[in-house]
Amino acid sequence: MKLIWQNGEGLIANDATEWPITVKPALPFDFDGMYFNDESGYRLHLRPGGGRVQLEPTEQMAVHAYIAALTPPAPVLNLVAAEAALSDAVQNHLDEAARSRGYGNMLSLCSYRGSTVPKFAAEAIAALAWRDAVWAHCYQALADFKAGNRTAPTAAELIAELPPLVW
Repeated sequence: MKLIWQNGEGLIANDATEWPITVKPALPFDFDGMYFNDESGYRLHLRPGGGRVQLEPTEQMAVHAYIAALTPPAPVLNLVAAEAALSDAVQNHLDEAARSRGYGNMLSLCSYRGSTVPKFAAEAIAALAWRDAVWAHCYQALADFKAGNRTAPTAAELIAELPPLVW
């Protein structure tokens, strides 16, 4: 937690959120300036008329409570929407790979598995194996997120984790 106030402006930070303030914090003690930073251990304020003073424990608790009260709530992840967006991104990645070989999409490519043209059949077999590996990775990543073992990946992060397609 961080609160800085000097000359009519300042900032508050809590975790990864930081925002400027232009109104002097309403705290139960008088001060002209403030530098409060839990990470660095600095917890000082400037008393009216001068003098840098270490904050007392009760003053530190008041600053913590003030910051906590102003901290915006963390955004709630809409799991259904996030899953749909990731699924769309991965499906697009699969389709782009198929299009790179002249197929309309991954479904079209996979339909050539029984083709009498050896090149088409081989590409379909490789694509089927890759598609299975990709979706298996995606479902595992989602399960790991739901279990709290990882953060929710962005589409770009998830795609970067996927196994490569080997033709």
